[in-house]
Amino acid sequence: MRCSERFPISKLNVKGLFLLLFLPLSLCAKIIIELSPVVYVDKEYVTIAQIASVSGAQKEIVSFIQSIRVDLPKSEVSRLDKEDVKKVLRKNFIDLNRVEIKGDRVIIKRKLYHLEPEEIAAIVKKELKKEHPGIEILSLSFSRRPIKILRGGSLKKRLRIKSETKNRIYAALDLYVNGQMVKSLPITANVRFEKKVVAARRDIPSKKVITAEDLYMKKVTSSVYRSHYTDIKAVVGKVAKRSIEKDSIIKRNFIEPRYIVHKNRNVKIVYDRGPIKVELMGIALSNGVEGEIIPVKNISSGKVIKCEVIAPSTARFIK
Repeated sequence: MRCSERFPISKLNVKGLFLLLFLPLSLCAKIIIELSPVVYVDKEYVTIAQIASVSGAQKEIVSFIQSIRVDLPKSEVSRLDKEDVKKVLRKNFIDLNRVEIKGDRVIIKRKLYHLEPEEIAAIVKKELKKEHPGIEILSLSFSRRPIKILRGGSLKKRLRIKSETKNRIYAALDLYVNGQMVKSLPITANVRFEKKVVAARRDIPSKKVITAEDLYMKKVTSSVYRSHYTDIKAVVGKVAKRSIEKDSIIKRNFIEPRYIVHKNRNVKIVYDRGPIKVELMGIALSNGVEGEIIPVKNISSGKVIKCEVIAPSTARFIK
């Protein structure tokens, strides 16, 4: 079946136009163009040299005809008949009386990029593990038909994460040729996230200040680690609000900062400016750890001032 799409041609090059204007074909032997039965190409266009052998006595004219470009339709297989070739030559100002075309047609087949389901799965798994180092991929859901893409330049693949839940990742594998996206394949990954979180190495009694020796890192899945700690340093120095059993994961509501100033309790306010040192009494309006800035109400004046916690029940006036 003859392809109904037009075969647009590129602009006539300056050298070819010069040859045709100043070198009459009447002075040349006939040009023979012999069409090939089938050709395979990997670009969006072909030249006459790719689909036919061109011969003749005048080398400059032969070279010009060979360089004429024919743009291809966006299909895997196309057909260029003898009449199509004549139209291409005529548009490039070739005198058809001086040309002999041998062969009735040429079948042009575009080379393809093939991506099999196994290759797609391998790409997706590699990119997901790069994005989430502790992930376990349970299954992948996507169309299992092989992907065929017309060649026309370099093929690049990019996995785009669209959204995530605690056990699923919704993504798309985007395929680009020469920087233009030509295919986007939706993918759903059933996964299990694995991560190490902070746990108790031994029983920790209530009110104990936690040390590094009390803790270790425990591997857990995504369903349990979201409200827990992933860095031992974030727990060291905190105070246990309740008794914590050995091997228990340290939850955020199990501990609290080691406050040395407590809300609504008396605090000594120290005013220290060079030789002047004054101590006043105030009421802490929030809990505070050492080095923390908290609001303190001056009992004598009733004003609220900012103070830095420097010791148990003691804060330094800073403003």
